[in-house]
Amino acid sequence: MTADFLTAKWRSNERRKIDWIASAALLLGCTAPLYIAAADIGLEGLPWVFPCYVVTFVACVVGRITAYRVQQSLQAYRATSL
Repeated sequence: MTADFLTAKWRSNERRKIDWIASAALLLGCTAPLYIAAADIGLEGLPWVFPCYVVTFVACVVGRITAYRVQQSLQAYRATSL
C-alpha cells in the first residue's frame, strides 16, 4: 500500500484485473526469509516480517518506476514513428 501511495501519480487511470507488479512484489516478499537465510548476512535475530516488508516495498517501487519509464519510452517512440 505505501509503495502504491508513493507512486500513485505515475499510475494510469485504467484499471487492470490483476496487478502484476504488486503480485510479483508480494511473491518476492513472501520468499524473502528463504534467500535471506541462504545469503547468511547476519540477520538471524531480526524478525522476518521487517525484511519481507522491505523487499516487497522496494520491489513494488522499482517495478512501478520501471513500468512508468517503459510506458513513457513507448509513447515517445510511437510519437516519433508516426
